[in-house]
Amino acid sequence: RYHVQSWVQRNTPKLAGYAQSLAKPALTAGKGAVSVVVELATLFVLVLLLLLEGPKMWSWTLGQMTPGRQATVTRIAADVSGKVTGYMAGNLLTSFTAGTVVFVTLQILGVPFPLLWGLWVALVDFLPMIGGALAGIPTVLFALIAGGPTAGIATAVVFAVYTQIENHVLNPVVMSKTVRINPLLVFIAVLVGASLGSLIGGLFGGFVAALLAIPTAGALQVLVKEAW
Repeated sequence: RYHVQSWVQRNTPKLAGYAQSLAKPALTAGKGAVSVVVELATLFVLVLLLLLEGPKMWSWTLGQMTPGRQATVTRIAADVSGKVTGYMAGNLLTSFTAGTVVFVTLQILGVPFPLLWGLWVALVDFLPMIGGALAGIPTVLFALIAGGPTAGIATAVVFAVYTQIENHVLNPVVMSKTVRINPLLVFIAVLVGASLGSLIGGLFGGFVAALLAIPTAGALQVLVKEAW
């Protein structure tokens, strides 16, 4: 009825050319997807092996030491582990706060999917210092498109204010309580870590280094105190 067969026959050269032009990007995207799957599988196996074999390796390492050194190493490792756990707890707290603020804001403004955007912000906010800004850009654009200019401007103002409060008040104070290091040292550690990471590994390296800067500073504080 719709003469599809005749239309395909007439346009076969165009369709073939179009398919050929799409072949290379599709192949590149397929390779990228396979690479991501392989990397995720490798990471999963690595974490699984660490969980299974890590305690055995730790016990073997302690077994090669004298009782006095065993006690010292165990105490230092427990302190470092406490710093890292405290950092994760503090980061989780600030991220949950950011997601809650965004959820309440979008809910009041009547923007669709406020819970989804709140979860998005909570996840991306795990990146210290710059996580709030990265999470805010797509959220503000969506609020502008879905809710109108008023909702977009209000969301942008809330993000700008909250990001400053989180970076300069919440993060230093919360991390100083959970990781138990000085707020100024927290701030300096993030700045130094981000700078060194960006020099070594570009933008992504800066993100990773900033994420690891605070627990590293806490671990170094334990080691320096022990050496002193």
